[in-house]
Amino acid sequence: MMFRMFPYIILVALSSYAAFAQDPNTIFLPSSVAADTVKANQMNNSAHLRLGYKYLTGLAGTMDTKKAAQHFAIAAGQNVPAASAWLGYTYVVAPELGHAPQEGVALLQQAANAGDPVGQTLLGHLYQTGRGLPQNLASAKALFVSVGSRFALAQTYLGELLLASGDANDRIQASFLFQRAAGVGETKGMLHFANIQLQAGGALTGAAQGLAQAESRNDPVALYERGTLYRSGLGVEKSAKMAVYLYQRSANVGYAPAQAALGMCYATGTGVGKDLNQAVKWLTMAAPRDQYAARQLPLVIAQNGGH
Repeated sequence: MMFRMFPYIILVALSSYAAFAQDPNTIFLPSSVAADTVKANQMNNSAHLRLGYKYLTGLAGTMDTKKAAQHFAIAAGQNVPAASAWLGYTYVVAPELGHAPQEGVALLQQAANAGDPVGQTLLGHLYQTGRGLPQNLASAKALFVSVGSRFALAQTYLGELLLASGDANDRIQASFLFQRAAGVGETKGMLHFANIQLQAGGALTGAAQGLAQAESRNDPVALYERGTLYRSGLGVEKSAKMAVYLYQRSANVGYAPAQAALGMCYATGTGVGKDLNQAVKWLTMAAPRDQYAARQLPLVIAQNGGH
């Protein structure tokens, strides 16, 4: 009961926004879960933010939205607007926590209206993806632009919008934004910048290094992307076994596309011994969040005699 009252307490607390204005990019600092846990136990709000972000994205070695929300809520209770914004965002993207999307959107709008760059960015991302709010790319772009260079994720999300336009000049600007975001340790920016290099065909080594940097932070998306490179042989020596190894690491964290890819590797015997039971296991885990897995699962079950 106390935990579910947090949002309403936070909405009031946000009126004193200046209490904890801090660098929103602190969540990207390369610190261990163990070190951050020690600091969090000493009521270090930056550590709570980093832990929340790591559990939300899988950088902690597992995706655990409940733990993410708990850390964000603790910092939010100390008048940290960025934590309130992250808590609201978590409520929207993690329905398993039992909060209505409107509850999370209210927290985000409150933080954004107070001028918090994290609130503006994450509210923009909801408009960008159409989660919790109707999709509105113009509103998303306006929010990302309003944040400017204050928050790396705003640069990454704005870069994604520009990249989707198909315009050559937008692509150049997107690459610049991704590179800047990567410079503060934001792994999505690292991945996008590396992929642009790969597609350009002239910087395969640099792209592989960028993916390896993101992988070194245990980013499940980076592990999956790097596994796909090994599977295709793009920029690295082709190795189906290495692809399976990387897919496995990402799948263990809970990243659905990696679970789907691993399941299909087992289904086809690519880089690993063919095992339809394992294929069904991983595809079943991925299916609720991955359309490809959902399509392939009944086919693999049929191959496995209906099991």
